[in-house]
Amino acid sequence: MKRISSCALAIAVSLCSSLAAAQSKNDFSAGTFSVGVERLSGFVHSHHSTDGVTAGGFTTAGTSSSADTISLLGQDATGPYDLPRIGVDYFFWDNVSLGGSLVLIHTDVSGAAAGVTTTGSGTAFAFMPRVGYAMMFNEVVGFWPRGGLSYFLDSFDNGSIHYFSFDVDVPFIFELTPTLAITAGPTFDVSFEGKVSNDNPGGGSTSRGTSYWAFGIQGGLALFF
Repeated sequence: MKRISSCALAIAVSLCSSLAAAQSKNDFSAGTFSVGVERLSGFVHSHHSTDGVTAGGFTTAGTSSSADTISLLGQDATGPYDLPRIGVDYFFWDNVSLGGSLVLIHTDVSGAAAGVTTTGSGTAFAFMPRVGYAMMFNEVVGFWPRGGLSYFLDSFDNGSIHYFSFDVDVPFIFELTPTLAITAGPTFDVSFEGKVSNDNPGGGSTSRGTSYWAFGIQGGLALFF
């Protein structure tokens, strides 16, 4: 996932051009609408494990690994929870928001070893519905914890991997203009169901259980209308 699409950042920049005549929405009253670019940059500690499997008389051992990642605008993201995403939320009650975030990324990879060139591609999709509660401490700083569920699917040339997860974001809001704010704070994601499937060279496929959790400090931008 080294080549992350810049569409999230481009959308944020284009939306910022409409701010000149906007009025402040920092009271988060019912009817307020927010569009944001989330998890653009930050630090994430993640842990990934995959079950062992026995197929065709052969046993493949399970694996387990951890990683610490610092990503900048999506570069060097290593897992499903540190990818940039578009977030949309609507305040249907005062201070109470309902919304979600979306990830859609396509990657192409090529490499050469021993004079042989290999190519591959993959598509990652994630959707995270959520509910939140926002408040402002003063005219500049606020707090907007949000939590929900998510589905992540990564399809690649010889298989796929998916997760169902619980997700919590606890961003602080730092208002730059009446409608534009920086968001930054802790994130926590833990899968409760996961599966990785790989195509076998001789036909058929092999599936194994997998799990993933991550926590970090990540930031982004948010617009309020």
